[in-house]
Order: sequence, then C-alpha cells, then structure tokens
Amino acid sequence: MPGPTAELVPAAWSDAVALSDLTKTAVDSTLAEFDEIGREAFLRRYGFGEARRYFLLRDGKRYDSKAIAGVAHGRIDQNHAMLKNSDFTGGEGSVATPLRRIGYEVVVDEAGAEAGRKLDPFAVITARALEQLEGVRSGPYARMPELWASMDDLTASLGSLRSMRARPQIFAKWSLGKGVWAKVPWVALMNRNVTTSTQHGLYIVMLVAEDLSRLYLTLNQGMTELVQEHGQAGAVSLLKDRAAKYRTQVGELEQAGFTLSDAIDLRTDNWRAKNYQPSTIAFAEFTRDDLPSDDKLEALLEPLLAAYDRLAQADNEEPEVTVEDEEDEAEAAPYTLEDALQSVFLGLSFRAERRSMSALTSAPIFKTCLARSSSMARTA
Repeated sequence: MPGPTAELVPAAWSDAVALSDLTKTAVDSTLAEFDEIGREAFLRRYGFGEARRYFLLRDGKRYDSKAIAGVAHGRIDQNHAMLKNSDFTGGEGSVATPLRRIGYEVVVDEAGAEAGRKLDPFAVITARALEQLEGVRSGPYARMPELWASMDDLTASLGSLRSMRARPQIFAKWSLGKGVWAKVPWVALMNRNVTTSTQHGLYIVMLVAEDLSRLYLTLNQGMTELVQEHGQAGAVSLLKDRAAKYRTQVGELEQAGFTLSDAIDLRTDNWRAKNYQPSTIAFAEFTRDDLPSDDKLEALLEPLLAAYDRLAQADNEEPEVTVEDEEDEAEAAPYTLEDALQSVFLGLSFRAERRSMSALTSAPIFKTCLARSSSMARTA
C-alpha cells in the first residue's frame, strides 16, 4: 500500500528505484550520447519530456537531469535497468541530490523558481493537480502528461523546502494508481536508509481523500507485507499496537499542530484504502479550499521529519531478535480466508477419499480377496 495493498503502490514507480547507485562513468556515457545525437533525439529515443526546473550543468551546457539520470541508471552494471520517465519523479531529492553526490552541478531554473515563490508553489500546484485529477479519473486510467507534470512539480516544490534540502536521504514518490485510478492518491517522503517502498517500514505520506475534499499529512507505516504475512486482522492489530508505541515517542508533534491518533477520514468505502487508517501514527488535516502556504508547510514538515529521523534511528538500533525469542513471543497467526478455503478443500478431499474407499471395500473382488486372506491366516 502506502502500504495497504498492491493496488495502491506507486503507479509510476519501481519499488527498487535507487538513483543513489549512479556512477560517474554511467552518467558520462549518457551525457556523451546526449551530445552526439542532440537533445530532441535523445529525449525522443528514451521517452522523456523536457526538464522544467532541474538541469545538470557541464561546461556551460544544460542537460535534462531526469532524463540523464534515468538512462544512466541502466548503464551502471548488468544488474541495473534503465528507468523510464514513469518509473520515478524528478526534482531535488530524487535526481538532483544523487547527481551532486558524484560531482555534477545541478541548477534550478531561476525563472521557474521565482514564479513558484510568487505563486506559493505547494498550494497552487496541489490545487492544479487536484483539478486535473478530478477531470480525468472518471475515465479509464492512462498517463496524462499535464497531470504527471503537475505531480512532478509538486514533489519538486516539496524538495525545495529547507527541511527537505537539509536531509538528502529523504526522497519523494507519488502515486495516482496502477492500472486503475487510486481511490486514495498520495505523495510519500521516505528515508532511503529505512525503506524505498511504501509497502513496509516507516515513512511520511500525504493522503488525498477519495472525494478530493481534503488532504492528510501523516506519519505512517507500510502495511502490504504485514497483510501478506499475518492476514488483514493480524496486520491491523500489529499496526495499531506499533502506532500506539510510536506516539509515546513523538509527543512534541502535538505542540507542532499534529493530532496523535489514526482518526483520519479518507471518505472511502474501499477496504484497501481504509487500511491507511490503522497504520497512521500522527496527522495534520487540510481542506482543499485551505491548502497550506510554504511557510506553514515548512513549520509542520520540519518537526515531522525530525520525529521520523528519531524513530528511524531508534528502529535501527534495536537489538535483533533471536530465532528462539521470536518463536517464544510469536502469536498465533490469524485465521484468514485462505485458511478457510484450505480447510474446505481438505474436507472435500477427505470426503472424496472416504467415498473411494467405500466403493473399493464394497466391490466383489475386494470381498473375495479379503475372505481368502482371512482363510490363509487361520490356516497359518
């Protein structure tokens, strides 16, 4: 899901995206091809659009940073595949930071940045994305260039905030669905040292209610893998217990404007989307008509990221449970639908075997053989 299920995993993402693996050799090779065939041909060959704000700068020449990073990813070694435009998002945390780490200069288009500041980027971009989504999701799921560009702009605006720039280990993912439009669209912020997937681990996620009327900025937990391992009821119980323990460690979020509970209302009847609720640790709510300014978002995001950093560090420092302890402390797995079906099939199989045995023992040849065997036993 954010975690609950496969339906809601990022439509436009591979869960193993790791641009932090980029090498200078791979990027240099990609830049050489870009120079050789030209920008238009390069972008057309690999299916990327023109960069809007973030550019790799080398020898006074600007290169489309997302396209360069995606193609270079497939040139790291034989274990890395090229990333398509729909596999990841561009912006500060996801593309600019990995490129800078290996020595490249990445610049933000100043005209775009200035226009963004005047428009109060997050609120304006989010309102535009919601309007675009509202206009298309009544139809079949498809990649919508303008909507996708708005989502990329949204993650870029988040990446430009001071709290995000100070944490290069945090990157953004977004999802509007996979094959079908998501009931609950989302934008997640993840610590790559903790998780690169919304299916497990701790992360921050902004959830959009199904009716698009409100957004929740939440500290959350991945649920999909727990559901697969423990079943729905077992996963919900585990997550509620964990959320309660986490809340005792992040009490300062209440003073920062967050509610320490899972009382979010995503306006949905979809059971998968409802799984976000028990995994929520803390949240701040915004209505569509009152989206936060950059200053207000920064005031919320800094303490939330600080709490996330602390929980992530504490989880990493916890001693590893031995196999013996794990067996002693393990609870019985919940009785799932799969268990019930298996019992039915076993019952049917058992009844079929009984019918087969009954037919065999009533057959004349079986009775004759049994009589001869008894006679021989008495003679012996």
